[in-house]
Amino acid sequence: MHIEEDGSVTPCCVMPSNRFPMGSNIENYLSGDALKNLKQDLLNNIKNPNCEWCWDNEKNNMSSHRRQLAISSDGLTHIHLRLNNVCNFKCRMCWPKDSSLWATDWKKVEQFYDAETRDYINNVAEVAGNKRLYNMYETNERFVDKLLKCLENVEEIEFAGGEPLLDPIHYRVLNNIKNPERVTLNTALTYIN
Repeated sequence: MHIEEDGSVTPCCVMPSNRFPMGSNIENYLSGDALKNLKQDLLNNIKNPNCEWCWDNEKNNMSSHRRQLAISSDGLTHIHLRLNNVCNFKCRMCWPKDSSLWATDWKKVEQFYDAETRDYINNVAEVAGNKRLYNMYETNERFVDKLLKCLENVEEIEFAGGEPLLDPIHYRVLNNIKNPERVTLNTALTYIN
C-alpha cells in the first residue's frame, strides 16, 4: 500500500493516483473492488494496465516493484508512506507534490512541461502553496489510528516525503509500530531530531 501526501492510496509508489485512482482513503482502498481485481490479476499473471510501468520494465529486463514485492492475498505486507510534502530541499528529480520548497518555485519552470502535466501539477502546487498538503495528517486522529492498525502485521515500512525527519507523524508512527522486519527512510539526513 502506498499513501500519498494528499491521502490518495494505491498499491505501490510507481502507480500514480492521478492516473489510476484506487482509493481516496485507507478504508475505501482496502475494501474497494479495484484492489481486489488488481490482486486477482497479479496472482493470475494477468497484465493489469495499472501496472504498465512494471510490465514495461520487466519486458526490458529491468527490475520492477511487481517482481520485488510478494503478492499476498492475506493482507498488507509492505507499506510506503508519504505523509506530507514538507521538505527543506528542492531537488532536481523532485516536484511540487513531494517538496514544499519545489512548490514555491513551480511557476518558474512550468513552461517546460506539457499541458496535461502542467494542469495536474498546477493543482498540486496550488494546494501545496496554500499549505493544505503540509502535515495534513497531523491533526487527523482517525487517519493515524487507521494507519497504525494497518501497520500491525506489515513486514516492511518505507517512509518518504517530503522529508520524513521533519514530520512529527513519522515519529509518532515509529514509536507505535510493532517490530517490522525492515524500516526504510528516504531522507537527505540534513535534519536529525
